[in-house]
This record gives sequence, C-alpha cells and structure tokens, in this order.
Amino acid sequence: MRIDLTPSQTWSHEVGHGGVEVRIVSGEVWLTRERDPEDHVLSAPAVFESRSHGRLVVFALTDARLEVAPLTRSVPVNGDQPAHAA
Repeated sequence: MRIDLTPSQTWSHEVGHGGVEVRIVSGEVWLTRERDPEDHVLSAPAVFESRSHGRLVVFALTDARLEVAPLTRSVPVNGDQPAHAA
C-alpha cells in the first residue's frame, strides 16, 4: 500500500500477527510505536520492520511517500529490526 503524506500529517496502523514493513520512499518521517520507549526519525531511503503488536504511528516531517506491506520474510525471534538504509 502506498501512503502519501504532507508535512504534519499522520498515518497509523494496527500491527497484527505477521508484522509490517514501512519503506520510506521519499521525505522524512517520525515513527513511534505503542509500548516502545524509542521514537525513530527516518529519511528516504529507509526501511523499518516491526513484529510488535500494537499501534504504529507515522508523522510526516516533510512531504513523504511510504510503502507499507506485511512482512514476508522471517526475522530473528527477538522481534523488531532497526531502521536501515534500503
């Protein structure tokens, strides 16, 4: 799913069983998750993967385009993968 955000616009998603991958295609965003004490500022090209159940919120710091998809590959048992360059 492609999401286009304007500055200060938010998008949220309830992460379920299989997890989710958020790819920052363009722009810069602030990402936070329910029950996670760390927030993340991500710039394109970056990818954030989460298996943590709960609400994921993305706030656009600039015009931004995201691609959001269910995780399709396995990740280590410890769960979340930090943001990384694509």
